[in-house]
Amino acid sequence: MNDEILTSIAAHSNLDCLKTARKIQDNLSELLKTSAIHEHFKEVINGLSTIHQLLTLKKSLQDDKDRVDLEAFTANLVRSVCEPLLHAVRPSSDSGPDVLVLLGCLGRVMADAAETCHATLVNILQLLEEHIIVYLNEKPSVSDLQNDGNLVDIYAVIDVLRQILKSTLPDEKFNAVVAILQSIYEKLVQCLDLVQIDMMGSVCIPALLQILKLLGDFAPQYIDQVWRWILRFSQTSEEDVRKQYMLLCGFANHFFPISETPACLDIRLDARFWSILQAGLYSKDSINRKRALYLLKRVVDICERTGADIASDGVVGGEGADGEVHPVFWWHPGCSAQLSHVWEDFQLMAEVMEEKQVRTSSLWQR
Repeated sequence: MNDEILTSIAAHSNLDCLKTARKIQDNLSELLKTSAIHEHFKEVINGLSTIHQLLTLKKSLQDDKDRVDLEAFTANLVRSVCEPLLHAVRPSSDSGPDVLVLLGCLGRVMADAAETCHATLVNILQLLEEHIIVYLNEKPSVSDLQNDGNLVDIYAVIDVLRQILKSTLPDEKFNAVVAILQSIYEKLVQCLDLVQIDMMGSVCIPALLQILKLLGDFAPQYIDQVWRWILRFSQTSEEDVRKQYMLLCGFANHFFPISETPACLDIRLDARFWSILQAGLYSKDSINRKRALYLLKRVVDICERTGADIASDGVVGGEGADGEVHPVFWWHPGCSAQLSHVWEDFQLMAEVMEEKQVRTSSLWQR
């Protein structure tokens, strides 16, 4: 049943959306006081889903006179139901379908609450930031999370944050949360060093990108923070090396925008980027090789489109026969045709070798 039909039914019936939602909230609040919450996940999921539908209907039907009641309800909903659930959900140690579905419902309801009231949005963002700070200070392991009910799973925090940010639209009051978003962004970047790579790809990068989208004109000055962490990950552990290429690809639209020059820094001019990319092309990890080749293709394509004039920093010890340090990567509009041909040949060769290696690995496995 689509939203228009639901709205029509509610408008022509005696359904009191807020009263019904309060009853469900009270039931969930009592349920969350028990110690066996995991046995009631399906009941909680159904309750949250129903509250989401009721709030959707209420917002479409409400007028100014009952807005205060709606805002009071959502504030209480966050305090009595959503916050306790944040403590109860443990996706890092239990990635079962019920847990993930519940987490999705929780994020959706908190997004509803944040969308209903600006003060609630501020309170939720501050609450999530506090949990991120605790995570950075405590650096809890999975066993720590299981043993300490006061700790909140960072996966749940960031996923809920991602869902809230996805539904947040800048308005005349948006400047009041800019400082909070900037602070959360800086702390999330610090989390990149601690979270597992799967979590980085599934929730951390999407949340960071959503914050950058909301910050708009403020965004460029925060890209270099990610670049500094990429450099810190350089050639340490296998997982950290993977993080480098995941971050470069995840933030490719900011590092290598298709239609304009990067506003804050152009890492195409930095020999360290080319060293990372070169290491990726020859990595033993096929995922790193694919991501490095994607980055190379993107850079070359942008240079072709924009007629870039690039001479990157030279590598230490990279002097030519003439004694001068030559750039690691060079592009000039006047030589675009020749350079395009060279790089197309290189990319084709890399793809052929990759395909050959995959076939050889398959034969060995047989």
